[in-house]
Amino acid sequence: MLELLPTFEPQGLSMIAYGFSQLEYVPQGAALDRLCAAALPRLPEFRSQATSNLLYGLARLDHYPAALCSAAEEHVVSSIVSYRPQELSNLLWAFVKFRHIPRRFIAALEARLGDPELTARMQSSSWAVLVWAAATLGVELQVKELGIEYSLLQPVAGRTLMVDIAFQREGARPVALQVVGPHETARSGELLGGPRAAARLLSLHGWDVVYLPVDNAVVLTTSAVTSLMPTGTTHLHLWSIIKDMIGKDVLAMSLPSELLLPCTELQKQAEELEYSELLDQAAEQPKGSIERLLLVAAFSVSPYATCLRTQRSFNPVLGETFELIYPEKGFRLLSEHVTRVPPVCAIHAEGRGWRFDAENEPHVWFWGASIDLNMNFVLQVTFDDGDQFIYTKVKASIGNIIMGKPIVNHTGTFRVENKGNGLAAVMELVKPPLLSMSSKKRSLHEVRGYLEQNGQKLAAPTIYGNWDKAVYASLGDGSERQLFAVNEVAEKRWGFSRLLIHCNDVTPGLLERLPPTDSRRRADIRALEACKADQANAAKAEIEERQRAARQQAKKSGVPEIEALPPKWFEPDPNAAAAALGKALRWRYKEGSYWSERARGDWSSCRQLFDGI
Repeated sequence: MLELLPTFEPQGLSMIAYGFSQLEYVPQGAALDRLCAAALPRLPEFRSQATSNLLYGLARLDHYPAALCSAAEEHVVSSIVSYRPQELSNLLWAFVKFRHIPRRFIAALEARLGDPELTARMQSSSWAVLVWAAATLGVELQVKELGIEYSLLQPVAGRTLMVDIAFQREGARPVALQVVGPHETARSGELLGGPRAAARLLSLHGWDVVYLPVDNAVVLTTSAVTSLMPTGTTHLHLWSIIKDMIGKDVLAMSLPSELLLPCTELQKQAEELEYSELLDQAAEQPKGSIERLLLVAAFSVSPYATCLRTQRSFNPVLGETFELIYPEKGFRLLSEHVTRVPPVCAIHAEGRGWRFDAENEPHVWFWGASIDLNMNFVLQVTFDDGDQFIYTKVKASIGNIIMGKPIVNHTGTFRVENKGNGLAAVMELVKPPLLSMSSKKRSLHEVRGYLEQNGQKLAAPTIYGNWDKAVYASLGDGSERQLFAVNEVAEKRWGFSRLLIHCNDVTPGLLERLPPTDSRRRADIRALEACKADQANAAKAEIEERQRAARQQAKKSGVPEIEALPPKWFEPDPNAAAAALGKALRWRYKEGSYWSERARGDWSSCRQLFDGI
């Protein structure tokens, strides 16, 4: 192929460099030199995207063609009006990697920044690259009229400084830029309590946080940063918070509200019904049919799509409840925190021809750089015709939680069993391979499944797809059918799903109809939702103190906590008392109890969990 390079079109030459960089594959020998030699005489033919991709790809491959860089700068300056924001930021990033100071390009770029049409289209990441590159190259880029300020900080002999830059343009989301030095992995203690901690907190409060690597270049800081946190929030020394968590069950620990989502675990678990229409469709299928099993299997996978958020929700207190009436979807749901040790939440929902029951006993371990989660979920779907399905959930892990962007993985195998006829779906959430980047991308969040009849695998149908995108069934006649596609999430509302946003909304008159135990009455969540962290922490502390006082009172009376503070709407199932953890539902809903009392509007028998806070 090397001999044919001079015959390639500019777009083809640029995509070779860009493609190799995306695959993280560095060609051996003089292949890149020959690629640059083929591109140099044809630069005048390169359009903006091809020029940007060529230099960006070479920079990622750490290949510095001095002659090509100089010629490319001249070419870009002559046609800079045709370049889009992302192409300009990619070129800047490449010039920094090459240690090439493109002064003519910077001057032309300054002129382009006076074009409001261009600046209106620039995303947060482009602004971050712009400021970072200019400061690292030592170029005074005049962008103060855009609300951005920065200053240079000279490196100290023998060490690389690691600092932040943050800025906010009027009418746009604030941006925090993290400059990452090569020493970060070596001195984790300083890292966790340093600038990286502030950036993690910023991301929880709606900031765009951009991480950019720098080798041993001059690093930047800012002398006049617009408020780093939304009004009322506080800066935390993250290492002081997490150093005592390593190797322990995180759920047993109280975290500052700044690190949490503005919802409770009860509300979050209602997301199991985000795709309840799958159960509506299944209810219309014949009892015991393969068609019904396919839809229930798809429903069992659908909640994983809501699990890409990495923040924890608020722990519910003992006796806390949450109701959700969703007329548009035709179901109503009740959940309750039934025991504290172990922490168990029970759920009951009723829909169009089906009932849904679930409980979980979560255990979450923190290992410093990662988190392991075993939710011990047991879930059951019962249709009005008597068909009943039961299944569990796989374990999960969150990696990279301190360094860079957190990564969520759900891996393992589970079964969706029809308890009446021996039909089952065996579902696998595939673990991505470690070595091949291309196959890793293809198998990211991949799900596969097949059906069994009395333990014997059926040739068809099969199930495949990605749990964060869509899931399909491949049928016996060679056709295929989409079972469900993932809904969009609200990025500006903590990545909440449509259903979770609905869970948090308080419509006019709703509070008057809710019991005093409902999650919507929690003042700490309401304050955090308004970015008032001090108020949220104060309310959270009072709620937790009330819970401790109730436990102490029960202890003094000599009565076990489960008897002194029993659940109101769920009761132990005597038929499952000896069931192993995660194998059967051990709590059952007291039929009709909650909804009949709600209809009467009489909550006098409920504990006053949140009044006066």
